Amino acid sequence: MVPSDELEGFDATSRWRKHLWMALAGIAAVSVIVYAAVKPAEQQEQRLPDFELRLLSGEGSLSRDDLLGQPIVLNFWASWCDPCREETPLLERTYQAYRDQGVQFVGVNVRDSARDARDFIDDFGVTYPVVSDPDQVLAGALNVTSGLPQTFFIDRNGVVASASVEGSQPNSSPTGLGARAGGGGTLGALSKEQLEQGVEQLLQPARDDG
Repeated sequence: MVPSDELEGFDATSRWRKHLWMALAGIAAVSVIVYAAVKPAEQQEQRLPDFELRLLSGEGSLSRDDLLGQPIVLNFWASWCDPCREETPLLERTYQAYRDQGVQFVGVNVRDSARDARDFIDDFGVTYPVVSDPDQVLAGALNVTSGLPQTFFIDRNGVVASASVEGSQPNSSPTGLGARAGGGGTLGALSKEQLEQGVEQLLQPARDDG
């Protein structure tokens, strides 16, 4: 027969080990939750989705594969959008200023008629490529649902810039939503300073490598 004092010592040791394992299991569970919340940004980065859309000019189409390898300013707009009308001349001027450095501007027309969209392009003398997204395939993939204009700065690898600034103008959406975008987009007409800052940030890695 085992002495009672030895049994009591065994029980105490067993309980201590049980409590230790429970504590370790709790720590492991908390660690998993914390890691999921603060996991590296590269695992959460937003990327330009695969797409192929018709050019508004009617001359062919434009796809993600056509754009990768160059910095991209992707601007969603419509002809009925007053801030879009304000912003478009600035987009065209900035495109002309940076095109020789390899920056590609792309307009994406949404929630619009083809005729009104083409008249808009002609009126403002837009020379960068503009595609039509009538079914909002690309717009939906990038969560462009709250208003226009909305602009994305995308690096050479197709990664959407993580820093998103608030637009300088309220959007013209009939819903009257505020000028802040979800994801990596910027909602509202950009100022000259905001647009140039976004482009310069896209160019900076290449300049640093040079």
